[in-house]
Amino acid sequence: MLKEQHKLNKVKDDCLFYTKYNNDYKPLSESTINYIFDTVSEIDKSNPNWKKLNTAYIRSTLIKKLFDNNFSLEEIVYLTGADLSSLSNLIPIDDIINNVKTRKKNYKKVHPFQQFLG
Repeated sequence: MLKEQHKLNKVKDDCLFYTKYNNDYKPLSESTINYIFDTVSEIDKSNPNWKKLNTAYIRSTLIKKLFDNNFSLEEIVYLTGADLSSLSNLIPIDDIINNVKTRKKNYKKVHPFQQFLG
């Protein structure tokens, strides 16, 4: 659905949030997104859930969801720009170990030079 909308609007970047300026679609800057979240947090000051909504929360939630949906750590780093130490703060080490064990069972590793060695 989002990809179709991007095609219709001729959005060149793989961004989730974008804006139209001079008949051209561009990604929203992080400062603009933060401004939006700051504005949203003022909706209901008595509800603490609005205060949690910020780019850091969205990013950490995205990282956890990607991992839970079987994205590799390498893919998560590539998609989010997070470093490995950030990932280890968000994903319990036991979950990472279990994920590696599961992948090991499901995938056969082949040495990159196997065709030359064998």
